[in-house]
Amino acid sequence: MDNNKELNLFDLCVMAARAVRSGIRSIITLGVKMIRLTYRQWYIVLPIVAASLGGGIYYSLPQNRIYQADAILLLNGPSLEAARAALNRVAYCTYYSQTQNTMALLGVNTDVALSLREMYCYEVIDCLADSVPDYVDYTGKISYTDTLTLHMHDRIAVRMRVRNINNVPEIESALLKYLNEQPELISAYEIYKQNLEINAAFNHSQMAKLDSLTSSFYFQEGAGEQARLSVQRATTSFIVGDRRIRLFLSEIRNHLHNMEYVDQKLAQATAPVVMQGHLTIWPKALNGPIRTSAGSIFFGWIAACLLAALIEQRKQIIAWLKK
Repeated sequence: MDNNKELNLFDLCVMAARAVRSGIRSIITLGVKMIRLTYRQWYIVLPIVAASLGGGIYYSLPQNRIYQADAILLLNGPSLEAARAALNRVAYCTYYSQTQNTMALLGVNTDVALSLREMYCYEVIDCLADSVPDYVDYTGKISYTDTLTLHMHDRIAVRMRVRNINNVPEIESALLKYLNEQPELISAYEIYKQNLEINAAFNHSQMAKLDSLTSSFYFQEGAGEQARLSVQRATTSFIVGDRRIRLFLSEIRNHLHNMEYVDQKLAQATAPVVMQGHLTIWPKALNGPIRTSAGSIFFGWIAACLLAALIEQRKQIIAWLKK
């Protein structure tokens, strides 16, 4: 190290290595002390570990296992904020409240209401700006100022944690029914669908006009004259007599693409909120027996060692408290 107390890269690496070595040594020392304490106070540690393991096994029984289910909701007109507010009323409800509980909001029975443990909302990201969802921002770390990603305004992702997977279809139906009965979502949907119908009717009428225009001119007015096809610099033309008429192929193609897009949107707009597919249930439980048992043994052992240490040092602790 220099006299001016400046650190170079080698000194920083040495300090980091020493810190890591010291941390590993402290962890090993703590583990050895806990093993010794377990051997000395085994009559305290073993019952607590056994009770913790029993609780973990009970928590991981088939009827108590919790599964994760994901879905993406398509918003036909309602804003993202309105849909999120409606979903949050379900996500933040309390089961035993008289005014805001799952049974009252979703109209389900007690068994189905208790099966829905948690629900979260996330935004859907479109990387290519092609109106196709690419992935869901489950971390919430993507900023709105990021120009490489686009937060989709017509889709929202939902993640649930349910206890009984047999109740998932009923929860899905009840959730969609609840969302599609919200007045603010219905009013936005009616305006959205009306505009789609007007746009679709306009596209179809303009498409018919373009088709009739080209058919009438090329095959009726020019039927008695000699016609030939000409392609010059990517421009396709018909030469009818001494007149050069440019085909509307690019205009027709663009208009057809727009018409298909609007028709697809109109076909999807069957309700204010539509679920794309169904709730996808993860086959692996969040509280599986192996993971839950291992975690129960570990945390039970730590709690037992802490209690055993307090019992061993009770005299010193009482003396310190009396000072």
